[in-house]
Amino acid sequence: MSKVKVVAFKDGSVLKQNERKPSKGFFRVMSSERTFANGNVNVSKRYATVSIKMTDGEDMELFVGKELDGRIVASESTTPAYEGQEPKRAGGADAPICTLDGQPIYRSTSLESASKADTLIAHNNIQEVKDYQAQTANAGEVDFEE
Repeated sequence: MSKVKVVAFKDGSVLKQNERKPSKGFFRVMSSERTFANGNVNVSKRYATVSIKMTDGEDMELFVGKELDGRIVASESTTPAYEGQEPKRAGGADAPICTLDGQPIYRSTSLESASKADTLIAHNNIQEVKDYQAQTANAGEVDFEE
């Protein structure tokens, strides 16, 4: 069975109470996945925020590093999952937004049973992303004169 680990929020807390619904709360989990391709090992980390009743969260005795059964599943859509959601980018904060036929792609993650699969959308603004990657790859180069 797949495992995830509980991680702290930036302020160090593990279980946060929902300010608008005090009976509800949430905590964060992280998973690391290793993939092997062309002789290289890539490690990708995924994070998800999990909603929970505060009483259940307290009963679970959550702490940083606690392992839980499950898998973090990514779901992508051209519709935001919540108001104010930022679209997916093809890299850092300055990278182009991934789009499908001009529509931004939004990515959400959730903790699910290990058997649930990702739902991903292949972006088709490939040339824009390639141009950005070429531009950023050349940004660090220094010309030396002999």
